[in-house]
Amino acid sequence: NHVQPRLGCLTKIWTEGYVNSTNISEKTVNIVSLGCPKNLVDTENMINDLESRGFRIVPDADKAEIILVNTCSFVTEARKESIDTLLELSRYKEEGTAKLLIGTGCLISRYKESLPGLLPEVDLMLSTFEESSLGAILDGFPNSASPNNSKNQIISPQSIPFREKRLTPRHRAYV
Repeated sequence: NHVQPRLGCLTKIWTEGYVNSTNISEKTVNIVSLGCPKNLVDTENMINDLESRGFRIVPDADKAEIILVNTCSFVTEARKESIDTLLELSRYKEEGTAKLLIGTGCLISRYKESLPGLLPEVDLMLSTFEESSLGAILDGFPNSASPNNSKNQIISPQSIPFREKRLTPRHRAYV
């Protein structure tokens, strides 16, 4: 059951979120960041948001319930690496150790129309503009704010506070 948010300023999600709808209990996430320094900063922001929601980042994909790949599409080699990484990591879903495979980043943004059909292994695809909603999408909203209490809810991407945890030394920065 693939839920792929619309690209743009509004996202349609299940109000109970992916975590509740897929019986994710440990809330463990493995993240692979590909590409440029901007992607690394985006990854740091996603890590901080997820950790603030009780998710635990783990270094090994075989120990994660959720696998996230922050993709790149700058050059042909980067596109190939992004697709190969998504396909390679999808085996953890097939083996049953992972419950969700998520693609974010430039590749998703650039090929938003064709990727869902080409990569059915990926459960959730978020463009660079939707990454800030990742935690909310995974967690869902315990207080259903929809007026008619319908199952679906429209949300605007939220801004994540500036990253507190860095993956790079303090003397390095993306400018």
